[in-house]
Amino acid sequence: MEISYNKKKSNISLILGIIWILIGTTSIIGNSENDFLSGFLFIGIAYLAIYFMQRNVPYVLITDEFIQVCNFKKKKIYLKDITEVKYFAGDYIIKSDSKELSIDSNFVEKESLPNLKNAIEELKP
Repeated sequence: MEISYNKKKSNISLILGIIWILIGTTSIIGNSENDFLSGFLFIGIAYLAIYFMQRNVPYVLITDEFIQVCNFKKKKIYLKDITEVKYFAGDYIIKSDSKELSIDSNFVEKESLPNLKNAIEELKP
């Protein structure tokens, strides 16, 4: 099962990316003596990269063998190793003996939230 990112949050990344790129581009075109402003171009590109990652990669991937959260660094816990599952302050925290995985429900698409809750309830040891 794939749980996608919240579309509203990823659209905010797109808008911020466009704004920062426009600021950076206008500072470069306007021959600004402040090199700091041209750094906004790189910030905008980073926001666009975040947007495209959130659109093309699921936030949570649950298979028969493991559960994986796909942020900048993918974290994976095998289902057989899960020792504790709890919900605290909007986060699902899944623990094994050596790893801890946190799923922020604010990043989950609203329509997928009930599916995530049901899947996590099944994971409890």
